[in-house]
Amino acid sequence: MSLQRSVNGASACSSEDDGGVLRGIVTELMETSSDSSESDDDEIYQIVMDNSDSDDEDLLEELLRDRERNKRNSIKNYLEEVVNGASACSSEDDGGVLRGIVTELMETSSDSSESDDDEIYQIVMDNSDSDDEDLLEELLRDRERKKRNSIKNYLEEVVPTYTEAEFKMHFRISKELFLNLSAKFEESDIYKSLRVDKRLPGKTNMAVFLWFAGHEACSFRDLSDRFNISLSTVSRMVNRTTVFISSLSPEVIRWPTEEKKRDSALFLPEKVALQKQSVSGCIDGTHIVIDPPAERKDDYIDRKGNITLTMQAICDENKKFINIFVGFPGSSHDSWVFQNSPIYQKLSSYCGDYYLLGDSAYPCTQYVITPYKDNGHLTAAQKNFNVKLSSGRVAIEHTFGILKQRFRQLYYCKLRGSRKLCHFIRACCVLHNIANESDLEFSPEVLIEERAENECGETARGNSVRDAICMDLPPRQQSRSIP
Repeated sequence: MSLQRSVNGASACSSEDDGGVLRGIVTELMETSSDSSESDDDEIYQIVMDNSDSDDEDLLEELLRDRERNKRNSIKNYLEEVVNGASACSSEDDGGVLRGIVTELMETSSDSSESDDDEIYQIVMDNSDSDDEDLLEELLRDRERKKRNSIKNYLEEVVPTYTEAEFKMHFRISKELFLNLSAKFEESDIYKSLRVDKRLPGKTNMAVFLWFAGHEACSFRDLSDRFNISLSTVSRMVNRTTVFISSLSPEVIRWPTEEKKRDSALFLPEKVALQKQSVSGCIDGTHIVIDPPAERKDDYIDRKGNITLTMQAICDENKKFINIFVGFPGSSHDSWVFQNSPIYQKLSSYCGDYYLLGDSAYPCTQYVITPYKDNGHLTAAQKNFNVKLSSGRVAIEHTFGILKQRFRQLYYCKLRGSRKLCHFIRACCVLHNIANESDLEFSPEVLIEERAENECGETARGNSVRDAICMDLPPRQQSRSIP
C-alpha cells in the first residue's frame, strides 16, 4: 500500500521534473528488492504500471533494464572471482563448495534467459577443471527441471497448424483479419517507438491480446506460460495492443450516413411491423464486472451487488456499434449515463427525422422512443406497441451477447485502472465491428435484464411521437382459444 501511494505521488510529479521523482522511487525500490524473486519483480512492476501514466512506461522499462543488467553483471563477476577457489576445493569435499556456488548462482538468476544460462555455464566451465563437468551438468539439469513449465514456440510451430475453425475458436477472429491487424500494428507509431532490439513481432503482440480478450479465466501468468514471455512483457504488450486497437474506433465506430440511416429505417420497421419508417438504431447499457478500484469502491457497486463499469451503446440493424460511451461507475442509472454522454447533446443533429428505440430506463423524447409504463391500465393498442418495440429493441441485447461471447474477458475484466479498462472495452467493440458474426459458431445466450422504472419524466413531445406510432399500428391479432 505504501508503494502504491508513493508511486501515485511520484507519477503526478513526474511531468514537472522530467520523471525525476518517479525515477528516484523506483530506483530505491529496485535497490531494496535486489534479492526478490521473479514473481516479486513482476508484482512490483505491475503495481508501478497500474498507478502511473502511459508516458512513464519508457522510464520504467529503462530502470528495470538497468537493474537486470547490473544484477547479471554482479553475479558473473562474483562467480569468476570465487569459482577457481571452489574448483580447487571440490576434490576435497566431493564438489560441495562448487555445488553450493553454482546452486546459488542458478537460484539468484532464475529469471535469466536461455542465452544468459549458456553464458553462465561457459564462465563456470572456463574456470573449472574437466573433472567438474559431470557435476555442473547435473546442476544445470536440475535447474532446467525447476524452470517454469512454459510452451515453447507455440506461436511459431503450433498456431500455423490450426485450421480456420480452430484459429477462430482460440483467437476469436479469422486468420485474414489477424494478419491484417498485425501488419497495421507494425506500421503504427506505438510499435515504431519501441527500441528495435526489443520489438517482438506484431503477430505476437496481437495473439497475446486476442487470447487474453477471448478467454474469461485467462491471466497474465497464463499468457506468460503459453507464449513463453515474461509477465512484465505480457503486461506491456496487452496495454500497447489495447491502445492501438482502441485508437481505430473513430474509423470503425461511426454514426451512419443519411443513406445508411435510410437503409436501417427500412429494415427495422419491417422487422417489427412498425409502419412509421424512421428507426435508425437501438440504445441500451450493459455492465462489465471489474476488480474493486482503489478509491470510491461503493460508486461501482451496481444494483446486483457486483462491482462494475457501465457501457452505453447504440447499434444498427446489423448488430454493429455506431456509438459507445464507457467509463461511468456501475451504480449510475442508464438515464443518468445517457444524459451525461456526448451523444445526448448531439441527438438532434445526428438523428434528424429518425429516432432510436430504447427501454423503460431511458426518457421518452423525440429521438428516443421507449415503451409505455405498464401500470395496469394500458390499452390494447399500447400493449401492442410495447410488444412491437421490444421485438425491435432486442437487437442491442443480441449485440451485447455476441460481444461478450466473442471476448469473454468482458464477463470479468481483470485489468486495473479506469483508463486501461475503457481502452480495453473500446478495443473489443472495434474488433466486434470489423469481425464477421459468422467468425464464431455459437448461439449467444442473450439475457434480457429487468430494468428499473424510469425516474425521468417523459416529455410531451416524446409522448406525442410515441402515440402517433402507436395509433398507426394495426390491431394485434388474438390467437384462437382451443375449446
